[in-house]
Amino acid sequence: MSVWAFERHANSDHRKPYEHIYTLQTQENLQDCLIAVWLHSSERERRQEFCFFPKEKQEDDPCSICANGGDIFRCEHCPSAFHASCLNMEFTGNV
Repeated sequence: MSVWAFERHANSDHRKPYEHIYTLQTQENLQDCLIAVWLHSSERERRQEFCFFPKEKQEDDPCSICANGGDIFRCEHCPSAFHASCLNMEFTGNV
């Protein structure tokens, strides 16, 4: 059962199930549990495998999605390169 189905089952109208469903053992809400896992060092290391880094500007290096050149991000583990916009990525200024 999904958290959304559980929320409907409980007749809740909060529409934020992760904030209002608590674990039995620790009495933490699911949102805090997810954040703790996200911030854990082993999870950070795992996510590093999927990081994209700006590639030096090379006009002849095409995007793997649209096949155009320009400001490209490349995968460190394969020859793929992408525009941030083709991946629907937004820059937050924290890069």
